[in-house]
Amino acid sequence: MKPQIPFRIGYQYDNWELSLMSIVDSISDNSYSSYLWVGSEVKKFLNFTPQRTELIFYWDLLEVVILELIRNQKSTIIGLIKP
Repeated sequence: MKPQIPFRIGYQYDNWELSLMSIVDSISDNSYSSYLWVGSEVKKFLNFTPQRTELIFYWDLLEVVILELIRNQKSTIIGLIKP
């Protein structure tokens, strides 16, 4: 059974634009844009709720998802990158 992935790599920015907040100047290459997920829908991964979710787009296509998880008082960062 495949784990449910909260965001699909390769999907368009338009799918989530109303639930994203821009992170200004986080990436120096102007082709990439970085956003924080601020949507009201909780996006879980492997039954964990991320404390912070960052989506990185190349032009308008989702390329990278960074999930920051808190588990047992330790921060764990999981990055999902286009294969």
